[in-house]
Amino acid sequence: MCLLQGGYMIFDGMHRLITGNYFGGRVGPWADLALAVGLSPGAMAPLFVILGALWLAAGVALLLRKRWSTRLLIAVSVVSLAYLVFGTILSLIALLIVLMPRKRTA
Repeated sequence: MCLLQGGYMIFDGMHRLITGNYFGGRVGPWADLALAVGLSPGAMAPLFVILGALWLAAGVALLLRKRWSTRLLIAVSVVSLAYLVFGTILSLIALLIVLMPRKRTA
């Protein structure tokens, strides 16, 4: 989940920074949300790269069983809920996985 979400956000943000357009040539429904709060969708590219890197960091931290990894994953998931449709779905799945009660093994 972290690799998919983080990798795509880095790719899409870098694509915008390099070419001037998001991948696919148009923005998703999240752009309407950005405009509603006074942000330019084009100016969001550096934030996508940073947020994508945080997703990847959360995934690596989870694999390494770092104590703070769950908190980081929850934080990036909550922020990414606003990345409407694609990001929202992946964020909800990540939140469900990380917040599910775990079976303890002896």
